[in-house]
Amino acid sequence: MDVPGGRAPEDRGRSAACGPRSVGDRRCQDGCGIQRTGRAGAWVVGLLCDGREEQHTGRGRPGGRRRRFPHDEAHKSKPLLVLRTAVGERVDGEDGRVVPSRETCGAWLPCDSASAYLVKSAAGRAFDRVSAVLDGKGPVVLPALLLCDFGHLAHEVDRLEQAGAVALHLDVMDGRFVPQLTYGDVVVEAVRRAARVPIEVHLMVEEPERMVAGYAAVGVDVISVHVEALTDPGRTLREIAGGGARAHLALSPGTPVESVEPWLDDCHGVLVMSVEPGFGGQRFNPVALEKLAALAALREARGGTFRLAVDGGISTETIGPVAAAGAELIVAGSAVVRSGDYARSIAELEAIARSVL
Repeated sequence: MDVPGGRAPEDRGRSAACGPRSVGDRRCQDGCGIQRTGRAGAWVVGLLCDGREEQHTGRGRPGGRRRRFPHDEAHKSKPLLVLRTAVGERVDGEDGRVVPSRETCGAWLPCDSASAYLVKSAAGRAFDRVSAVLDGKGPVVLPALLLCDFGHLAHEVDRLEQAGAVALHLDVMDGRFVPQLTYGDVVVEAVRRAARVPIEVHLMVEEPERMVAGYAAVGVDVISVHVEALTDPGRTLREIAGGGARAHLALSPGTPVESVEPWLDDCHGVLVMSVEPGFGGQRFNPVALEKLAALAALREARGGTFRLAVDGGISTETIGPVAAAGAELIVAGSAVVRSGDYARSIAELEAIARSVL
């Protein structure tokens, strides 16, 4: 299969001796077509080498032995490697479609024409790392890092984990979808390296479909995208899942539940905003309670499995009502970070939430 921007078959012999580089390399120094490695659960994937179109390279758990797999035995590799193209390239008729590498290991992309990621296929991706947290019984609090000390980010992550946080929430704002500008994938990747718990990224951005592959590639566990910003929600949700992350739809206070209903079967969760997106420290909007109750009723009626999340204005006064309305993943920013005692705040909030069930 030919890939736009790739070379003619007769020119594909360069870098024949090239092999995988260490995990985390952004670019193969010998000219391979893959610019970034991706992490999939406990597995780490290596680099595809454009110099050997009949082979690809995988590596098992960190520190494991590297192996080469002939083209016709690619399916035996663990994990199954797939090639994901960046926005603007086309593979098998669709932008960014995930296809098994055994079908495309000769259809590499040169470094100077495309960015690509190696990730584990959605079917093979194990969600063990997050399922115990995100699928467990009882509501859990996800501290938001927006108000943390970014001069000591790794220390803040460690403090929250030591305080009992079982997952972390990161707000990405682009200054367009919301007035505020925060941070991007470089900071999120740093948090992923520092954190031992699952992380969720809330994309408050325009054209989120252009960014989801990159965030999935750095190991984000949950990606929440606003339905108001999407042109094709179903496709974006499938792309997130195809990259190995859980896909959540977010809706602002003024957006009705009906706007996400057509895609409830395509998402792993719905994030209900109880404040206007873009600013921390706002007062809780009770319209979120009605939406949570409506979504919980829809889930029961449809036999759905999507999770219910809420973000904004969470305090000791509001967490009980949102938990009673059905929220299972509760994002708390000011109530935790500004308290000065992370452990006490997290424990108190979760105790209140569980007491109403």
